[in-house]
Amino acid sequence: MPIAIGKDIEQLNAKDMVSDLITNVIRPGFADLERSAATMSQQINTYCEAPTEAGYSNVHEAFDGLLARWGRVEFIRLGPLGADSRLERMLFWPDRRGRGLKQVRDIIRLADKTVLDPEFLVQKSVAVQGLLALEYTLFSDDAEIEMAAADSHRCVYATAIASAVAQLTGELSNLWQAEGDTSISHIWLNPSPINALFRDEAEQFSAVLEILEDGLEIVSHQRLEPVLRDDMASARPKSALFWRSGNTIPSLKANFDGFEAVMKSAQLERRVEGDDRRIISSLNFELGNAKRAVANLDKPLPIMLSEKETYNRLTYVRLVVDSMLTITRDMIKPIFGLSSGFSSLDGD
Repeated sequence: MPIAIGKDIEQLNAKDMVSDLITNVIRPGFADLERSAATMSQQINTYCEAPTEAGYSNVHEAFDGLLARWGRVEFIRLGPLGADSRLERMLFWPDRRGRGLKQVRDIIRLADKTVLDPEFLVQKSVAVQGLLALEYTLFSDDAEIEMAAADSHRCVYATAIASAVAQLTGELSNLWQAEGDTSISHIWLNPSPINALFRDEAEQFSAVLEILEDGLEIVSHQRLEPVLRDDMASARPKSALFWRSGNTIPSLKANFDGFEAVMKSAQLERRVEGDDRRIISSLNFELGNAKRAVANLDKPLPIMLSEKETYNRLTYVRLVVDSMLTITRDMIKPIFGLSSGFSSLDGD
């Protein structure tokens, strides 16, 4: 019989599901992120020591790779990423009134030397030390020219940001790799009445679904809605995340890859039968639709938003993501006797 009530969560081996998620998705995902951040930092250091056109291309390629790895894990926020302002230090977004970007511009314009040491930089505003600050420093107008100049303040600032990001990603990876009674993995795997995260297996099981729920909500409401708006005439390409480096769509693709990894690891279809299994299959089907819709989108974002075919395709992607969110929140969670809890967007 299909699992239909919360108390039957115990039959679903939630601990095994969480263990597989940690082993097969979270740990390797954050380890990949750490390695790509180290590569990013190395490439910027190499470029700033001897700026060349090829070196700048290497920096761009490394940044693209870093965002691809980030996009696969950025929605796993319950745990180290969601604590101690790590998420905000990594990605200060949304920047609703451009206040964070103004701080970054002022640092560059005024040649602020207090941000050039990574140890001091991490004590500054979260807006001036993460991925968006790095993207602006590397890829805003005239960035390559300014970075290639002798004694470039912009270049030294970029190396400091990259070093801070590398340090932060290493911290995240180490926290997930750690063992022992106080480690995040132990906390996730051992629910109890005194566990700060999970009192029982129902909460443990729910956390896996909330990773998907929150991730889908972020993609729909923070990444697509502010850009697509109501129609082509009102679309705002410069409201998109990572538009300066051309990574808006690649980042979205990485998000979908991350969702797919979580869904494959959870194997929800194998835990139910009949109509419930078909509901879960529909989530996989919709994700496939979303991935196919963005697979060949490779034009600059302003062009995609000004052309009817590509604008409509992105609008379709948003509809599919909204459908996935509805399936997860209103159909799949009730199958397991679960309700929607805290949203990562609450309070924004």
